[in-house]
Amino acid sequence: NNRNDNSRSGTLENLQDRPRHISQSIDFLISDPHFKSMIDMDRISVIGHSLGGYTALALAGGKPHTQHQIKYDPHNTIKKSQFIEVSRDSRVKAIVLLAPATGWYASPNALSEVNVPILMMSGEHDTMTPLLHADIVKQGLSDLSKLNHHIIKNGTHFSFLSPFPQEMISPQFPPGNDPIG
Repeated sequence: NNRNDNSRSGTLENLQDRPRHISQSIDFLISDPHFKSMIDMDRISVIGHSLGGYTALALAGGKPHTQHQIKYDPHNTIKKSQFIEVSRDSRVKAIVLLAPATGWYASPNALSEVNVPILMMSGEHDTMTPLLHADIVKQGLSDLSKLNHHIIKNGTHFSFLSPFPQEMISPQFPPGNDPIG
């Protein structure tokens, strides 16, 4: 799903496919003659913003579950509590989580197998993925020494995006309205 086609938002298929698509992208890059020589297989990392944070955690060994997410999003099309079938990608050696959406990992032990270095950044004033999402990660990891968490002062959910061109900044476009600082 993306801003041009969000028809798969809130679907189980989207949650299953996102990590699979990243693994397929890694497959392509490490097999392509042009890119293969530029890739250090011991340093593959995934950076994920918002739902991309969900994706990065799945690739690092997270075991997502729909039970808690149903409570967070009443408009979600997923109505039945179930584990989400995803596969860890052992090639992923570190992850960066930017305002991560983590409700799918609130079940006990959902993050206990995540054992890679994690840089997590949360916006102080993020209303889409408030700090309780960071708390899910902090409470779920077996080894907190792998986590480096920063709360960005005055940051919002969209503070982690590149600045938008002036012509896109308007009150009707929340991602383009980053607070000063």
